[in-house]
Amino acid sequence: MNWITEEIAIGNNIDARNKERLREYQIRSVLGLIDTLKDEDPEEWGLEEIEILLLEDSQRPTPKGAGL
Repeated sequence: MNWITEEIAIGNNIDARNKERLREYQIRSVLGLIDTLKDEDPEEWGLEEIEILLLEDSQRPTPKGAGL
């Protein structure tokens, strides 16, 4: 988990499923771009809220020179 501000951290699915770390860092909410915590009860994770916004890759080809 990497802190980008004093109140916002970015992590991966392993960080999101680590209840001890979520509590240790007093994380209150999780915004997920994949369904790692989909259908989970926030209270069971010591959270106030879990929001999932699935990030879907485009089927379009990457433009030349885009650096991707």
